[in-house]
Formats: sequence, C-alpha cells, structure tokens
Amino acid sequence: ANALTTAVSSFAMQLSQRIPIVRTLAYSQSAGQYELTHTLTASGSYSINIFQVLSTCAGADDCDNVFGSPFTLQVQPGTINVANCRAYGPGTYFAVASVETDVNILVRDAYGN
Repeated sequence: ANALTTAVSSFAMQLSQRIPIVRTLAYSQSAGQYELTHTLTASGSYSINIFQVLSTCAGADDCDNVFGSPFTLQVQPGTINVANCRAYGPGTYFAVASVETDVNILVRDAYGN
C-alpha cells in the first residue's frame, strides 16, 4: 500500500469503555501522516475506532474505519499516588503488644485506579 502523498483528509478517533464516548480529531503531521492523541485517566479495556471523517457520516458506526479498527487497548493503572491510598483494618486503631494484627492498604494511582 502506498502512503497518501497529500494531506487531503481528516481522521478521528473514538474511544468507548465505562466513560462516555470521547472523540478526538487527527492533526496532519506531514503528507499522509496524522497524529491522534488522548490522555486516558481510567484503567481498563477500551475500544478504539479510527475512521475517516466525511460530510456524509457522523461517527465510527457509519464512517469508513481504517484497516483493523476497532482496536482494543488495555490501559493499566499509573504509578502509586500515596495521597489516594487508604489503610484500614483492626491494626489501624487497636493492637496488643506481641500479638499480630492486620492492616490492609488500598493502593490507588493519581486518578483513583
């Protein structure tokens, strides 16, 4: 397949998961190359449709998708953010000397994942 040599089209990316559908427009980097960006804050599995935007279609369901679209993207939680972590259990409020007790820690990233 030959690359398109002119920037004559628009593309969009549509994400869906537990969040409302997010649509991002592509910006032409050079002839035939487009960049789509989005910052995801919720971990989980996303369906990503990348499609050509035309005046005759409204979204991924009725526009022409690029080859292989929709794609599945697995987003992992970010690094631990201690401000969002929580300790709980009997060992957080009561203990007896020389007796083992439990403390549980709920670990979260900056976005609560």
